[in-house]
This record gives sequence, C-alpha cells and structure tokens, in this order.
Amino acid sequence: MDTHVARILDEVPFTPEDLPGYAGRLFDFLIANPHQLRLATWNRMERTGRDTGPVQLAASMQQKTEAIAQAQTAGSIPAAFPAEDLLTFVLALASAWTPASPVIPAALDPAVLRTHRDAVIEAVRRLVAG
Repeated sequence: MDTHVARILDEVPFTPEDLPGYAGRLFDFLIANPHQLRLATWNRMERTGRDTGPVQLAASMQQKTEAIAQAQTAGSIPAAFPAEDLLTFVLALASAWTPASPVIPAALDPAVLRTHRDAVIEAVRRLVAG
C-alpha cells in the first residue's frame, strides 16, 4: 500500500492553495488508475481499529491536514470547516466517480466523465470559496 501511496504523492502534487485543481488532478489519476482506489478500499476493510495503517498514508494525511490548517491560518482558505474535514471532503469528491464507487456503472463515457470532473472541481471550489 505504501508503494501505491508514494506513486499518488509523486504523480498528484498536493496544493492547499488550489484544492479544486488538486481534486481535478486526483480525479484524473483515479479514473486512469482504478486499481489504486480498489487497493485502498481493501486496505480499509482489513483495518482492525488498533493499527495505524500504511506509514506513508498516515504521514501524507497528516502533512495535507497541516498544510490546509496553515493555509487557513494564513487566510488563503476559509476556516469554515476544520482542516481534517475539508481534506476528507476533497478526497471523497475526487473519488466519487471512480469505477470502485458502488453507485456508478463500471465504465462511463469520456464526455460524461468530463462533466463529472467539472462538477467535482466546482464543488471543491465552493467549499473553499468562503
């Protein structure tokens, strides 16, 4: 799992000052790499509640949460939501239309995916619009 987390970190740079852009890039990555989300889902199913999970995943989530909190303190992101909640919302929106989602068909037309991608970006933009 850490190997796959490292790949996402390398290929999808996190930008707290542009969370809508990050959500769009993450959406693109997850659509192009559906196995990534399936692996993450499997990892979540195996959690016991006593372990911390993959080291890089925990470190990545902590770093992202801290970066959002710093941006909120600096005033570049509204503090309407706690940093941890905002990150969770962004990640959930970015992954909502992936093939691993239980509520969508296994494959979507590229034009339909573009529409969903635009909606994800707009939803995140509204979350951080203040």
